[in-house]
Amino acid sequence: MTARNVRMLLVLDADQFVVGLITACDTQGQRPIEWLHDRGGNYADLRVSDLMTVIQDTDTLDLRDVLAAEVGHIIATLKAWGRQHAVVTERNPITGATYIRGIFSATQIGRQLGIAVQPFDIETMFANLDLTLRGE
Repeated sequence: MTARNVRMLLVLDADQFVVGLITACDTQGQRPIEWLHDRGGNYADLRVSDLMTVIQDTDTLDLRDVLAAEVGHIIATLKAWGRQHAVVTERNPITGATYIRGIFSATQIGRQLGIAVQPFDIETMFANLDLTLRGE
């Protein structure tokens, strides 16, 4: 993730179905420390499945809502969720299956708005995005 400058990855099972998400915060933040404290072992013992968020526990945005949204709405949602990423999904009305249609990244939104974003400083990042959207 560091080498590719990527802060979130989809986790797939053997059949190529999305089973979870893992972020740089998951691997470098408090989560691995807590896992090791609770279970023992060392950093090399950690597996993606130990740190990822399973897809069923992931907040998602419905594609229909996204198509009617403004950038400020997406930023407000990310801020409210305390997340840097949001997965966009669409449900097939016939089969009921849910498909991932995209991912929003606060860092990418910042880049496109011309804002230098510090990804692990969520409060500053959202404050800067808010100021830019208001034209300040």
